[in-house]
Amino acid sequence: MESAPGANPNFATLGGRDEYRRYFDLLSTVIQRLRACYRAQDQGGTYEAGVVPGFMEKLLATIGLLRVKYTYAPADTRPLWIDLTESGFPNAMELSHMQQDLARRKERLLELAVPIALKRAVLDGLLQNLTDPPGLLAQLSERTYLDLLDETKLFLPFVLGDLTLRTTDAKFRSYVVSWACYDFETNRPYVHVMTFDQDAGEEPLHVQGPGYTRFLEVLRAEGSRAPDVGILALAIDDALDPIHPKILKRLCIGPLYTPLLLAQRPAGDADAPSLFATLLQQHGRRPDDFVLQLCDEIVFSKAQQVSRSLLSPRGKVREIFAITETDPECYARRASVVHHNVVLPHDLLQHVGPAILAAAPVLRRCRKITYDEAGAMVIHG
Repeated sequence: MESAPGANPNFATLGGRDEYRRYFDLLSTVIQRLRACYRAQDQGGTYEAGVVPGFMEKLLATIGLLRVKYTYAPADTRPLWIDLTESGFPNAMELSHMQQDLARRKERLLELAVPIALKRAVLDGLLQNLTDPPGLLAQLSERTYLDLLDETKLFLPFVLGDLTLRTTDAKFRSYVVSWACYDFETNRPYVHVMTFDQDAGEEPLHVQGPGYTRFLEVLRAEGSRAPDVGILALAIDDALDPIHPKILKRLCIGPLYTPLLLAQRPAGDADAPSLFATLLQQHGRRPDDFVLQLCDEIVFSKAQQVSRSLLSPRGKVREIFAITETDPECYARRASVVHHNVVLPHDLLQHVGPAILAAAPVLRRCRKITYDEAGAMVIHG
């Protein structure tokens, strides 16, 4: 395994093209099964059930483009960075680089030959030398990558979903909005769904005027990272006087564990292996087995209060969010409710007996979602 300077496992790379092919295949399988398990969990046609698969489609498309970008890249090109710590997903810098590629896309396309000319040159080189010309394949791969770049179809560091008007009355309009982010600290994807009120005296957000522009600015500024969910709700509430968050739910996708990545952990790594990693190492049967943790955090408003200051003598309406102080995890995350799920092979769950459950509170409180070799999903508990 190679790694970035300082052997930082947040920026690890795999050993070669075959390992990257396996990794991209695995990520595609994980995301497809995540979509399937989400459909299995939520059959009620809720707003959340509608938006999460859409974000997963964007994540799947992004993984596909990373495959195109790196499979035939020149030998002196830096390989894909992967976070081998508590993530298993590509480092967030990869998505930032993709955003930069979008900005320079048109300029770079003008510098490359058109696809038909590149394909003809690749074929001529193959016929003459009986081997693939790596330089031309790299250009064709880059051309294909740039042609496919489409901001509306990608999971970038911040991705806005839908804004939907739910109800309206004399005082408030009630909306629900969704967005996703790829957090730079954890290198994991997050999906958010927020229900909120807007003061009825303000221009409606759905007409997309100046108030909507300001709303998006705050959502991008505060929602592009993943602080404690209660802190995020407070920040949005504080930044926008006419906006009153009522329920904020966040789904964290990861960490992801798989034999391919576990084998790449740096020698002498001082971090204790996760229970899920240990189970996979001891009882995993197939090289493409994986364990994926999912966590959703919810914070909701329980009341409002008016705060006054010299700058705001008329007062500012602030939400009071319900933080469950009797639950240490909820209190630490500034959340009202926290739910854990884990997706794992069905035969791996069979090795989880009473002794393991008794010694592992993290597994005991998880809802277990298993898959078999055919990809069928079953929810346990």
